[in-house]
Amino acid sequence: MDAVDSVDAVGAAGAAGAVERRSGGGRRLPEGAEPRRPRLLVSVRDASEALASLEGGASILDVKEPREGPLGDAGEDARCAVVAAATAWREPSVLVTAALGELRDRRDAGSSGGIGSFGSIGSIGSFAPTPGVALYKLGLSGLAGPGWEALLDRWSERLAAGGAGLVAAAYADARRAGSPDPRDVLEHAARRGLPYLLLDTFAKGEGRLLDWLGPDDLRALIAAAREARVGVALAGSLEAEDLDVLLPLGPDVIAVRGAACRGGRRDAPVERERVARLAAQVTARVTAQVTAQVAA
Repeated sequence: MDAVDSVDAVGAAGAAGAVERRSGGGRRLPEGAEPRRPRLLVSVRDASEALASLEGGASILDVKEPREGPLGDAGEDARCAVVAAATAWREPSVLVTAALGELRDRRDAGSSGGIGSFGSIGSIGSFAPTPGVALYKLGLSGLAGPGWEALLDRWSERLAAGGAGLVAAAYADARRAGSPDPRDVLEHAARRGLPYLLLDTFAKGEGRLLDWLGPDDLRALIAAAREARVGVALAGSLEAEDLDVLLPLGPDVIAVRGAACRGGRRDAPVERERVARLAAQVTARVTAQVTAQVAA
């Protein structure tokens, strides 16, 4: 089973997977009425943070360097170390993903073209997917104009050749980022059959996801994504209190960094206890929803 196959398998069992339909009293939910069970993603930059996240209950490890921007590339060594930690954990449902920075910043070594030169930005060069990393994402800041879809297509093809997939990443603060509208990114994901849409924020420290997109906006995007069979991951400087608003909207993935780190600082180490509290919050929401539906 290659990385893309594993995404499909995990998605069926976890990202949008059914919870047990039988309650303690023996009553069952109707077929198709099961709440979506969101997965908890924690962004990590090394093996120690990966282990803390797994011990705390995360099921997706996203390799990222927070000091390098919202989708900072942590590098090949970090990706290999996190894959090794996930493999040693011996839990087949654990998924490893990775950020590769901003698409506009990826150039062939020695390229002399300017940022406005289509041929010089988003270059793939000699990049090869890291074995064990199933999905990658690239930020679209500064690429609000035409051309970004073709660039993403090139990366998607390269990743697929190496057994990996591409996540369509959109910034909720699109105007601030100079990036495509999230609805346009979702449409691209639907047309290309990409497995997930990530909604993140570009300007860290200048607002959280809900400051840029309200619950009604997010509900509409999630509904459109579900219709298109595209999973949705919600990120963007999320804090524990945000989950009470976001989880009822039915996302497939809740993605955190700062909320899992010491003192709530995204550049501090991930702490197992903070991850465990977030994981418990996700589980409690699903349990409460099941209980309410069975009692109805």
